[in-house]
Amino acid sequence: MSTPEPHFNKDDVEHRLMLHPPTGKFIQVPVDHRAGASSPLSSPVDELVCKYKGTRCTNPRSLKRNGELHNLCEYHRTKANANQGRFDAKQRQRRDLDDANPNLSEASDLPEPIRTSEDSPTPPLNEWEAELLLKTILARKRIRPAN
Repeated sequence: MSTPEPHFNKDDVEHRLMLHPPTGKFIQVPVDHRAGASSPLSSPVDELVCKYKGTRCTNPRSLKRNGELHNLCEYHRTKANANQGRFDAKQRQRRDLDDANPNLSEASDLPEPIRTSEDSPTPPLNEWEAELLLKTILARKRIRPAN
């Protein structure tokens, strides 16, 4: 039994019909017009193979409900959907945590204050220490950007 050859419908400039081996049905495959006439057409087999970027996958691309091809095979689509679900769950968890504690992220940027006992009096600064402290504070204010 000979398999029907894929053909290109000249009226349909966006898709061409190809045989999908797992189902035995003809499906519409998008045609990339950016490739131009000078570049060789990709083989029909390449159009039907999974386009997973990590490793070469020879599984056939899965079908969409509308009859067109997904870019990935069923296995890689399942993995990609699971990864996307985990990513979305982490994003939701972060967003919920930020919504529950809006001041938590701002407060975590500041250092904890040093605890001192109330009984220990702070000795007064002499003139030299007070002047040094004032110069340091003013120098830091000039360096830091205004909020």
